Amino acid sequence: MKRIFLVGAPRSGTTILQSLLAAHPEVISFPESKFFHYLLYDQFAGKLPGRMEAFFKDEIKRPELLKDFDDTQTVEAKASWFVRVLDGLAAEQKKSIWLEKTPETHIFY
Repeated sequence: MKRIFLVGAPRSGTTILQSLLAAHPEVISFPESKFFHYLLYDQFAGKLPGRMEAFFKDEIKRPELLKDFDDTQTVEAKASWFVRVLDGLAAEQKKSIWLEKTPETHIFY
């Protein structure tokens, strides 16, 4: 599995780059999750707030994936969980590359 975290500044062309990369048959692209922002920076510090729940429920339509998230785990374990979730979603779609674009957050983390 290959993983792409698209980084950049707002209004720098990351959306068009995401579209171009996602057109490749081996790539699955995900909406902006802001996962690392919530995990490392936000006031929620390590907890998945309602916005992340909405990401899984409304945007990718897979709320059951949240059942394995554990707020008591280390930051590293939570990041590994997120990568495993995206790996699993890509594998389900028979894709070998996934792309997650949250440019204003990924540039810092």
